[in-house]
Amino acid sequence: MPNTHPTADPRIVVVTPHAGQIFAPGDTLRVHVSLQAPLQANYISVSALGLGDLQRENYNSTTYDAKFTIPNYIAGPITLQPAITDTNNTFITGPAQ
Repeated sequence: MPNTHPTADPRIVVVTPHAGQIFAPGDTLRVHVSLQAPLQANYISVSALGLGDLQRENYNSTTYDAKFTIPNYIAGPITLQPAITDTNNTFITGPAQ
């Protein structure tokens, strides 16, 4: 789905993991995304680029938690891309991390 905004919206924040954290194959990566007011979402997702959407654990209109087990075939950085559909059903991406 194309982003309707020319740049990522900084109000969509990947709180954890922190950029540069190191994980090994088999580790569980826990992701927490927070939306800064007044932004609210009908839907929030996080994709690990090249691997698809992460399994959602908790979600409300302003936070999202997911977990992901690092596969054995992954070496190097993983880029996380948060995205939402806001209360006007506008698709918005946050900064990739």
